[in-house]
Amino acid sequence: MCNIYMTTKQPCYNCGSEGKTLYNTMHDRLFGVEGSWDLLECTNQACGLVWLDPMPRPDELPKLYENYYTHTPPKLAQASLVKQYFTEGCHAYLQEKYQTPHAVNRMGRLLKPLIKLNPAWKANLDFSLFYLPTRPGGKLLEVGCGSGQMLKNMRDLGWNVTGIDFDPQCQSLTEETGIPVYQGDLLEQNLPANSFDVIVMSHVIEHLPNPIASLQECLRLLRPEGRLIAITPNTKGYIHRYMKQASLHLDPPRHLHLFTANALQQIAHKAGFKQAHCFSTIRDFTGLWWASSQIAKHGNYQMGRSAPLMNKLFLSFLAVMFGYAHQFGWGEGDELVLDARK
Repeated sequence: MCNIYMTTKQPCYNCGSEGKTLYNTMHDRLFGVEGSWDLLECTNQACGLVWLDPMPRPDELPKLYENYYTHTPPKLAQASLVKQYFTEGCHAYLQEKYQTPHAVNRMGRLLKPLIKLNPAWKANLDFSLFYLPTRPGGKLLEVGCGSGQMLKNMRDLGWNVTGIDFDPQCQSLTEETGIPVYQGDLLEQNLPANSFDVIVMSHVIEHLPNPIASLQECLRLLRPEGRLIAITPNTKGYIHRYMKQASLHLDPPRHLHLFTANALQQIAHKAGFKQAHCFSTIRDFTGLWWASSQIAKHGNYQMGRSAPLMNKLFLSFLAVMFGYAHQFGWGEGDELVLDARK
């Protein structure tokens, strides 16, 4: 048994119903944390929350995140001419949909219709802006900012950005970029109320022991009519349905709560948000399918290891097919987006 202290068995965090075993004796497939865990699923069909059992004690959670992959800056390769042209098409798409300040040239205008035909490309591009129209000078807080790449992207688009992350390494982001970043738990920062127009959380809420309390703090920090964007795995998504317990997004023991659209909306309303809308996307379908298939085959996966070229081509085709199925309402993508308003 690992040296992480656990809590006793708990009912559903959202609705209090009993849980049934969805998967048992699961291990850390990514970073080798010792121990085994079950995943329980709420028996209330109107909820459907999935949670880790036993649950690590909150004070033990940092032990699960040594060398966690979001703390590593991305490696930037020099773009080829084809990639440069593709980027121009992406800029044209984003400028049209989100009013970004990108200058659009003739090549971008020519390639924009091609970008719009591919649902997988569109999903990745929409995520790159947190699904937000450009708002120069708008104040944006990212909870769980990791390496800070998304914050830098949003700042380049005119946002006034701030970050929070529990990792002490995040302090170097302020030194390198001038972006203010707070280190620690959101609930312990005591930031002024009504400070932000938008708060974003990308793959954070599933890691939180008390997501309602964290959403309540987001509500306090938002200005009137402020907006929360929370992105998280979807237990009803295509890949989880096909891969079952091999799905990368389950990620025991770091993912404490895994949501359905219903459960996520219900938690947002309990936190006090007056409007809460959820939708699913097929973002990163190719990478997620490849990683999950490797877990199914080998029992583990090394983060950042990409698929061989032929596998990428096949999975890219598969992503387009599932993308069109998703557009026609046939099933759900493996990522949920909560769009909530104060």
